[in-house]
Amino acid sequence: MEDDSNRDTQDEIRFSRSELNARREVLRARLAEAERTTAACRRELEAIEAVETLFAAPSSGAAGGRTIREMALEVLRAKAAPLAVKGIIDGIATRFGAHVVRTSLSPILKKMEGRGEVRHVGDRWEAATE
Repeated sequence: MEDDSNRDTQDEIRFSRSELNARREVLRARLAEAERTTAACRRELEAIEAVETLFAAPSSGAAGGRTIREMALEVLRAKAAPLAVKGIIDGIATRFGAHVVRTSLSPILKKMEGRGEVRHVGDRWEAATE
């Protein structure tokens, strides 16, 4: 009788483990799908922001036809201390009313660095001294 009880308990434990493992796999699959969906949403948002940047490209208003490069340089020259990319974006928005996204500004800053217009100082940027 005791052996039957032990076997029943062991069977229940095995069954519970089996259920837990199955549930874990379901949750992992759902999480993987959610991560794929999140990544796709991020890509789409970045594309929308890039298009918005084109539409908000300085063609009128305070931006006065300036390029992102020109606006970034003007913002950096107006600051005594180096700025993080977010600070440059905020400065462009405040000074020119233009919406610029990181994915548009970062490659421009790298090109400007190559031309000697700006310097990368840690995680910040500053205008090169003239």
